[in-house]
Amino acid sequence: MKFNVKLMLTVFVVGLAGSVLFQAVTAGWPTVDRALVAVTVLGGLLATLVGLAIYRSMRE
Repeated sequence: MKFNVKLMLTVFVVGLAGSVLFQAVTAGWPTVDRALVAVTVLGGLLATLVGLAIYRSMRE
C-alpha cells in the first residue's frame, strides 16, 4: 500500500488549523456548548464521507 505523503501532510495541516480555529472561536464557552459544536461538526464530516462513499460505489 503506497501512502501519499503530500495528502497526509495536507490532512494534518488542515486538521491542526481547524483545531486552532475551534479553540479560538469557542474560547470562554461552557464545556457543554463546545462539545455540542464538536459533535455537530464531526457528525457533518461523517455524513459527508458516507455520502461520498455511496456516490463512488454507485458511480462504478
